Amino acid sequence: MYWAPEVHKYRDHWFMFATFTAPNGYRGTVLRADDPAGLFTPWSEGATTPRKWQCLDGTLFVDHHEQPWIVLCHEWTQIRDGAVYAQRLSDDPSRPTGQPVFIFNASDAAWSRPMQGAPFDDYKFPVHVTDGPFLFRLQSRRKARCPPMAATA
Repeated sequence: MYWAPEVHKYRDHWFMFATFTAPNGYRGTVLRADDPAGLFTPWSEGATTPRKWQCLDGTLFVDHHEQPWIVLCHEWTQIRDGAVYAQRLSDDPSRPTGQPVFIFNASDAAWSRPMQGAPFDDYKFPVHVTDGPFLFRLQSRRKARCPPMAATA
């Protein structure tokens, strides 16, 4: 199974961040090409997401030190309250370095509601989903604070 590919230019190559399910059930990898149309080939040896995590929807973010990061969702299927994390990558971005950095849980948003009809409802724990993270760089480089949004019916 594979889905959610994103293609980003980084340095002199094109990198595809895509969700691939490995035989062990954990996900995430990076492919590389010299042209945005491909041919993309595996660039990482296995997941660039944290080991033994069910992750999806990784996207590339390059910080102001030109250091690449993968921003990803830690799946609700494993932790029930989906979370967004950032994981620093090696300069070539073929492997993770350091520890993942927690950004937020799905339930932190004022408008978040538990998923209805979620599997495992017999455990009576709410399920909150994260999906498709994206970072926006402010021109001022000041920290952003998202205002609470009203829940919609």
